[in-house]
Amino acid sequence: MARKLLGERHILVEHIKRDAEYSMPSLDVYEDCYGICYIVSGDRSFSTPDYTYYIHGGDIGITNKGVFHRTSPLSGEPYERYGIRFTDKVIAPLLEVIGKDTFAQLMSCPGYHIPPDSVPEILMLYEDMLREQKHFCKTSELLISGMLYRLIVTVLRQKTPATPASVTLNIRDTPIMNILSYLDYHYAENPSVEELAAMAGLSASHFMKRFKDCVGSTYISYLNTYKVRLAEYLLRNRELPLTRIAEDLGFCNVNYFSTLFKRVNGKSPLQYRKDITPPGTS
Repeated sequence: MARKLLGERHILVEHIKRDAEYSMPSLDVYEDCYGICYIVSGDRSFSTPDYTYYIHGGDIGITNKGVFHRTSPLSGEPYERYGIRFTDKVIAPLLEVIGKDTFAQLMSCPGYHIPPDSVPEILMLYEDMLREQKHFCKTSELLISGMLYRLIVTVLRQKTPATPASVTLNIRDTPIMNILSYLDYHYAENPSVEELAAMAGLSASHFMKRFKDCVGSTYISYLNTYKVRLAEYLLRNRELPLTRIAEDLGFCNVNYFSTLFKRVNGKSPLQYRKDITPPGTS
């Protein structure tokens, strides 16, 4: 379903809270606008017909115009986000300054990480935009547009890709994409090839071939890499022991988790956590 802006407006600000289990029921598209949101809390899988990406609380999420997308939960944390949708008309004056290529590059990545010291400014901008929208008048679009420009420039200056690795889909295979969405909820249960093949209405051998054709790797390789990316986030942002992380992600034991993590990442989970921990912190 394509989402259009309300009435004759060219800009719309949102503040949304959802249960942790909330998942968009189908692929959606912002047909006539772009979207930039700040994820306050929640861990989400952002899927399009071409790739799957992971964003978390503290990240900026990007929705490019005309791109079909869907988000699904990755954890049990409640989902809260601020968002703004805007049209080409709104962004045109800024593009004359920063250039169309810079904006296109910004919008080409689904998610960015923002340093913690920039978060208060971003939240303030969204709150100010919401207050202005609540009392919308003939000058409100101009004022909100100015705050949007400040938001975009702040992201351009502070951004880094939210997750270095994403899953690029080689072909658009609806049954396999449905399986990927299912795995967003059930990765820790380690469903078997036979179970997933039955869900997709395929034989096990046909499922494995179509999965690899679509994703570019075997199912087991995809699932293990998926879990390692989630483990990276937990190691960076949660003070959880390795045994708890391994258990939550569905690994049979912490030794296997550590071995697999090192195979994918080139370093052990403990070394990974040590490398990203700022000096002077515990």
